[in-house]
Parts: sequence; C-alpha cells; structure tokens
Amino acid sequence: MVGQLVRIINQLGIAFAKFAEHTQDIIWIRSCDWSEYLYVSPSYEKIWGRSRESLYENSASWLDAIFLEDRDRLRQKLMTFQATVAKDQFFEEEYRIRDGMNRLHWIKDFGIPVFEYGRCIGFVGIAQDTTKHKFSTRALNEASYFFKFFAEKIESVFWVRDPSGTRQLYLSPSYERVWGRSVQELYKNPASWIDTLVEEDRDINNMNIRLDDCHEDTTNKKYENRYRIRRPDGEIRCIKDVNFPITDEEGYFIGFAGIASDITSDVVREHELLEAKENAEKANKAKSDFLAMMSHELRTPLNAILGMAQILISSDLTEEQRSHVNVITQSGQSLLSLLSDLLDFSKLEAGALRFDHEVVNLKELVERIVANMQLQAMKKKLDLRLAYVLQDSPHIVCDPKRVSQILVNLLSNAIKFTDHGHVQLTVASVQKSLTRLVACFTVEDTGIGIDKSKLNTIFDRFQQIDSVYQRKYDGVGLGLAIVKELVEKMGGSTMVTSELGVGSQFSCILPFTVAQPTSISDTLTVITNTPEVDAIPQEKYDIYVLVVEDNFINQKISRLLLEQCGCKVDIADCAAVALEMIKNRYDLIFMDIGLPDMDGFTLVEKIRREEKQIEQVPIIAMTAHVFAQDKERCYQVGMNEVIAKPIIQNKLMEILQRWAPCSPAHNS
Repeated sequence: MVGQLVRIINQLGIAFAKFAEHTQDIIWIRSCDWSEYLYVSPSYEKIWGRSRESLYENSASWLDAIFLEDRDRLRQKLMTFQATVAKDQFFEEEYRIRDGMNRLHWIKDFGIPVFEYGRCIGFVGIAQDTTKHKFSTRALNEASYFFKFFAEKIESVFWVRDPSGTRQLYLSPSYERVWGRSVQELYKNPASWIDTLVEEDRDINNMNIRLDDCHEDTTNKKYENRYRIRRPDGEIRCIKDVNFPITDEEGYFIGFAGIASDITSDVVREHELLEAKENAEKANKAKSDFLAMMSHELRTPLNAILGMAQILISSDLTEEQRSHVNVITQSGQSLLSLLSDLLDFSKLEAGALRFDHEVVNLKELVERIVANMQLQAMKKKLDLRLAYVLQDSPHIVCDPKRVSQILVNLLSNAIKFTDHGHVQLTVASVQKSLTRLVACFTVEDTGIGIDKSKLNTIFDRFQQIDSVYQRKYDGVGLGLAIVKELVEKMGGSTMVTSELGVGSQFSCILPFTVAQPTSISDTLTVITNTPEVDAIPQEKYDIYVLVVEDNFINQKISRLLLEQCGCKVDIADCAAVALEMIKNRYDLIFMDIGLPDMDGFTLVEKIRREEKQIEQVPIIAMTAHVFAQDKERCYQVGMNEVIAKPIIQNKLMEILQRWAPCSPAHNS
C-alpha cells in the first residue's frame, strides 16, 4: 500500500500533496480494487464530522453518512465505474450526507483512475462541499421565479434594457395589453418604442440624455417621465414611466430597468377633479355674488323700516302706537341679525372673514356685552348674571367685535331656550402669564336642556335640537355653527354639557395676547380708547351735511335722522348733482356707493382730485355692501369711514362725534 501511495504521490507531485493538506475540499486516494483508502485529506473530518482513522480502518464507513435514497444510486455507479475503468474515464456524482452533528451537506464527488505502464494502480479524487452554492443557487432560482411571476402578473409593464439602450433585455407581457403591440416587435426593434409616443411627447423622452447622465454618475438616480402613447386602434393612453440605472457589485452601469404604468384613468380623474374644483369655485363665487346682492337688496328696505321706526319712536305716540313700533323694530332687528348670520356663514365658508386686532379691557368688554343683553333677559323675567372670576382686569389684544359676536350668540341662545330661572356668563382664567391669557367663557342656563344624543351635532350648520322647538323658537340653526368656527379661527375650542329639562353649559376657550403698555401715555391711550356703555353724547351738531343717495326712502330717513342731530341737510340724488353741490362746501358728506350715473368709488376719486388745494371734507360711505373687499375699496379711494345700512341712530351719533368739525364751516 505504501509503495503504491509513494508512486502515486510521485506522479502527482509533492506540491499537490501540500495543497491537499490545506484545501477545504477533500482529496482522496484509493487502491485499485477500492478495498482501502490510501489517503484522505484533513477536510474529511471537518465535512463528514468523522476521523480519518475510522475511514482507514473501514473504507466503506464514509457511505454511512450518505442519505439512504442517494446511497444505492451511488454504489451502483461506483461499481460500474470500477468494472469499466479506462484512462479517459472519470467518476462524477452529487449526493447528500449528514455529518456527526446531523447537519445536511451537499457533496460533489469527482474521481479519475491513475495508470502506470498501462495498468491501473489506484484512484484519486476530490469531494467538494457545495452546500452554500446549492442553497444560493436555489435562492437565486427562487428569486428569478418570483421575479418572473411578479413581472408577468402586475398590471404595469416591467422592462430592462442594456447600457446603450438599444437592446431590449426583458419586457413583461403587460406591454401587449397596454400598448396593444407585440412584445416580439420591441425585442426585434427596441427603437420602435419612441414611435408609439404621441409626436409632441417624443422630444422630452429622449433616452440619450439619460444614458449620458448615467455614464457620469449612477448614485441614487431615478427618472420619472409622463407621456402619451397611441395604440394601433388609435386610442390614446397616458403612461407614467419610472426608471433607474442598474449597476453591478462594483458600481458599474450595466443597464436600465423601469416600470411603465397606464395612468389614463388617473389623469381623467385629475381632470374631473380639477373641473369639479373650478365649478365649485364658480359656484362659490356665484353664491357670494348672490349673497352680496341679497344683502344689498334686503338692507335697503330694512334701512327704511328701521329708520322710520326710529323716527316714529321719538315722536309723540300713544302707548299702543309705541308698542306697535317696537314690534316693527324688533322684527327688523331679527331680520337684520339673520342676514348678518348668513353673511358671516358665507365668509367663514369661503375663508374670507377677517379679524381685527385692538387693545380692549376684558372685564369692561364682557360687562358691556351682558349689559346690552339685560333688556332681552328682562322681557322673559330671567336673571342675567356675570361672574368675572379673574383676579385682575387685563387689557388684551383681540377682535372685540368677534368676541362679542361669540358671547352674544351664546347668551341669546341661552335666553331664547330658557323660560324661567337664570342665565349666567362666567369668565375664568385657564392659563395666565405676563404675555398670554387663555380665558374660558361659560354660558350656563336653566333652560330646556338638550338630549345627549343631539350634543354631537349641536354645533353643526343648520341644526336645530328638535323640529318641535324649531317651530316654537326662531332661528335657522347657524348661531352655534358660527360660534364654533369663529372660536376655532381664533385658536380656541368649544364644548357643551347639558341635561334635558335641567339646563345647558356652553363653554369656549380663547387665547389672547396680553397688551403691554410701554409708557404712562400708552396706558392712558388704552384706557381712553376703551368704549363705555351709553357713552354716546346727545348734543346737537350745527353743521352742513350733504347726503348723496338715489333712493327716495333712504333720502328721507337720512334727512330725518341727521336733522334730529341738529344737522342742516342737502340731498343729491346722483353723482352729477353731487359734483355741483360740493362746490358750496360742506362739513360732512354721507355717500351711497350704488349711484345710477356713477358709482360712489369713482365719485369720491373725482372729489379728492379737485380737493388737492383745499382741506378735504370727511366722506362717510353709506352702503348695503358689507363685504371686506367693499370696505377696503372705500378706504382706498379716500373715504374716511364706512357705515352699513340699515343706519342706526346710535351709530350715526358716533360718526358725527368723530367727524363733525368743532367749528362748522358755515358758522364762521
């Protein structure tokens, strides 16, 4: 045996013998009759998990580790190989074993006969552990299968091209469904793809640009193209093509891959949504225009109704007549309130409601609001209370008109739905610092209450708690919806608790900036600018006033109201007459915006141009147009203030107090 081994090693070479001692593969040498192993390299022990000595002692022991179903096949092949040995013959077989730790190994065994002087003197071979390769190959095959399965099942078209972009490496079957063309057609002529595009989309999808870019740098590149294709049947389809460069393990650019999706339905949907958006905007504009027109048309007769009622109430009336006039006034005020709610609702919906920022005293503001609501409560014999539980009376920055609107709506609702007992407004601090105040306003009543099932929708638009109550109590269900939206626009929140038959609590939390007077004069300004209840003076104004108004009823009301204030009044029924009369020089001008021959904006611009060399006369706009853009334009053309119709006596007195000259022009 030793002599044979020496001769074989001599033939193989000493260098190969050294290699056998260090290789991870198993090098083996067997006798010519396969009865014994002459040599087995150390790797046998690592792979088989058995000692080489055991193999030398029992040359067939290596078969014990082989899977039973592989063992018989292997024995048969070895017997055939041994029986028909020849120089050009070799042995090659793959089988599975379990090592000493019961782990699976795939073995690829290769052997050849060794001849000397034409006679076989033994066999030499190499057994490789191919387990890792086997599993990686299997994983690769599975991945390839899943890739192909995925590519052929998805609706989109998956494609792969070579680095030059001239050879189609792969194209999924969806191409035929989307493009309506044969896959083979594109394999034969990849350049024909560009011909399927609508002509005006071809230039923006030039692949040469992408190829140049990718040859320079492939890091995190991704391209997204949108184009239209024309199918053979003439149908146009919209395609979104997302593609990216493919690189090998060393980062070299080796091709392009992409997914082309048919987004025709998405594009159609986008167009429909855009069209719907445009239609909605047109509808909103039409609604706003309608509300503006409605506001103007309703406020004009309301001006007459409320104006005449004010004039009548100040005349010598019997108690019965005075009661009748009060009914007219109350009904007119209700209609005006409803109109204001509708306009505010429209502004909130359009996002056009604006907020002013004024410095006000919080305590004085809520006291004034409660004082103004006392008459409404007294008529129902209700106790209206104010519980102001803040330790101080801070000056805050807010829109007092909107804060008043919120609290008046809540108090009005509480009074409306309370037949006996009390209504209370509580003002408390949730959070207070030197610069910020978060206040909680709670309106509590002992009214009819609200069923718990209705609480979730009580702040919704046009919601009433019950159809029975809707008939009993006035309103369209906008007040609380406006409260909620105003509070949220101001950065606050609303909440409600209620018990049917016991009463309700409506709360709103509002954040305010605390005003910081920087000097004594600033402090005095804050104090003096805070309006007081019933602070409007009742003195007479011996001034000359021009009223520019085309409506006869409004002319009459304006004249009567101003004359009650001591004014001497002239009337101009159109712009042309007004331009002539202004030459007489007036102390104050009240001007309607909607004149028949020239709108009030243009008229004021003309007046201001002619006044360049003389002192300007204050001009007050009287308008039923109450939208912010109308008021802004009034100020832009040179008007000094805007008073909304219907004109109330108290508001008129405030205007005169601000703008009537101390020394009337005609009294000098």
